[in-house]
Amino acid sequence: MKNTNICTPKTSINSDERLKLLISDADALKIKRGVKWKATVTDLVTGIDYPLQGCACSMATCFCDAVVVNKKLLKFIKKLGEAVA
Repeated sequence: MKNTNICTPKTSINSDERLKLLISDADALKIKRGVKWKATVTDLVTGIDYPLQGCACSMATCFCDAVVVNKKLLKFIKKLGEAVA
């Protein structure tokens, strides 16, 4: 797919587990670096919308990382994956 980007948000602030999302250029522009931000991006593979927000990396004020902010969505995704497996 042309004009796509990989986004790998954490599943929670304290987790090392990450999702791998393929997102459009338009969605990638919503993701800011170094400032607090919130955005909803769509995974082009599944069509699922993920609400994300910036979170700190190893520098507390950086916000270059991302985390999924909808726990119910993550539970649904996990159950969906278990049903397919």
